[in-house]
Amino acid sequence: MLESELARLMLALWYAIIAGIFYALIGYAKRRETEEVFSGETFLTSVVIGIISGFAAFYLNINPQQAVEMILAETAILYYIENIIKAVYRRWIQPWVERSRQPSPS
Repeated sequence: MLESELARLMLALWYAIIAGIFYALIGYAKRRETEEVFSGETFLTSVVIGIISGFAAFYLNINPQQAVEMILAETAILYYIENIIKAVYRRWIQPWVERSRQPSPS
C-alpha cells in the first residue's frame, strides 16, 4: 500500500512539473512580440506556481474537465459580482459623490 501511495505521489509530481513548464512556456509565448526580455526568475516562478497548482489538482483528484468547469463557473461569478458592484456604484454612489462635491451656491 505504501508503494502505491508513493507511485501516486511521484505521478502527481511528474504531472505537476509538466503543468508548470507548460504554464511558463505559455506565459513566455504570450510575451514574445513585446519588448520584454526573457526573465529566468519569472520563468522559474511560473514553473513553481504550475507545480503547486498541478500537484494540488492531482492530489485533490480534479480532472481537466472539472478544472475547466471550475474556471468557467468562477469566471461567471466574478463577472456578475463585478458588474453588480459597478452598476450600484454608477447608479447610486457616484451621483451622490458628485453632488456632494459640487460647491454650494453662495
